[in-house]
Amino acid sequence: MKKKDAKLAEKITSQFKAVEDLVAAQATGETADGRKTYKDYSTIASVQKDAGEAPDKNSYTDVQRKFSDAVNALSESLSKVVGTVL
Repeated sequence: MKKKDAKLAEKITSQFKAVEDLVAAQATGETADGRKTYKDYSTIASVQKDAGEAPDKNSYTDVQRKFSDAVNALSESLSKVVGTVL
């Protein structure tokens, strides 16, 4: 990937780091055997009780928006990999 499109490779690496940093920010500690523990999802997210329809955009928390934006940006870049390497 780096040989075909170094800028895209660098962008993907940076975007993965952004997602990893968001995940790391939710860590609360470790278990006795060294596994990371994280905040309960319900404490960082608006959870729909009856998911019959999509919530409006104002229903999302800042944490949800940051995760969504970071993952969407990464997925857009990853979608270009096949066309770049083939």
